[in-house]
Amino acid sequence: MNLSISLKSIFSYIKRENLSKSRVKISIENYKNYYSHSVEKLEYLYNKLIKTKKFNETIEARFCFFLIFYDKGVLKNALEIAESFRRNISRVTEALKGKPRFNSIELYRILGDCYYSNGMKEKAKSYYQKYLEKIDKTISSKDRQDNILGLANLVIPYDMKQSKNIVSLLKREIGTIIDTNVRNRVYWAIGDFYFESRQYENAKLYYEKAYRDSKSSKINKTISYFAVAVCEKNLEYLSSALKNLKKASFYNNNESVDLELKGKIEKEKALIFFRKFKKRKDIEYFIKAKKIFIEIGDKKELLATLFNICRYYKYYENDKEYDLNYKKILEIEVKDTEMKKRILDKLDKI
Repeated sequence: MNLSISLKSIFSYIKRENLSKSRVKISIENYKNYYSHSVEKLEYLYNKLIKTKKFNETIEARFCFFLIFYDKGVLKNALEIAESFRRNISRVTEALKGKPRFNSIELYRILGDCYYSNGMKEKAKSYYQKYLEKIDKTISSKDRQDNILGLANLVIPYDMKQSKNIVSLLKREIGTIIDTNVRNRVYWAIGDFYFESRQYENAKLYYEKAYRDSKSSKINKTISYFAVAVCEKNLEYLSSALKNLKKASFYNNNESVDLELKGKIEKEKALIFFRKFKKRKDIEYFIKAKKIFIEIGDKKELLATLFNICRYYKYYENDKEYDLNYKKILEIEVKDTEMKKRILDKLDKI
């Protein structure tokens, strides 16, 4: 069980927050400012819309809400709208034809993402398959860069056999990509494939390509250095991993600090120090990470951090602190009950 990191969670973070600018915003003027609204306000506005107007009158507006929820990573809400589109696909296609960001082929992949994130993997796979069948005929079209980005998004959710074919295509096409964000995303996708295949040297190679790109943004460099460090930790290159975590911290600075990444960086530092040096001060990094995950409400990362804190106190035979943190694990309510059960089972066997 690898509780220190899931590159899948990093990749979903990238997909949610770091889309290339040309794809993020809706060009329909009335909806541009909706990106600044809270999810609660967006839900209120959407429900008000569908209750007061007929479906045909709201197709374009629904599509805008769909994209906003999708870009914000609120895929449960995006799926609700996607289902209404699926039931009325011919009317939707006719109404949105030629509209900004409406790509009938890309829509198959986005629908797959929505189903996948909501646990409907078989349904997601059927949409991904439709997407692949259609994109195979259009990879050389004017939408080439968007299609390549779509394929990059597909590497992790799909099965590894199919992902291998996608990665081969991405390697072939990467030289044609102009947009730096898209290019970084493709490097990460290839790296994620190798990471999931436990080929950490190859994964490291592609993550490094992203941070070496002179046009990469600070957040892109942070993510890339972090991913390289995790690969190096798995390869037991612990000193080098620590150096890259420090570089990740440097780019994730006060001007544009991302707390989720900061917490993960601190947790990885703690794991490496604990593995390499077994010093009592290692707990400081775990505690920093724990405070951040509590602040941002990331229960999954908090669970993983508490697990490692319990391991730490078990190693130093501090039963009082061990019991205190074990109790905190029991108190946390999470959707992924299997993960929590695995953590508790593993602690009980230590």
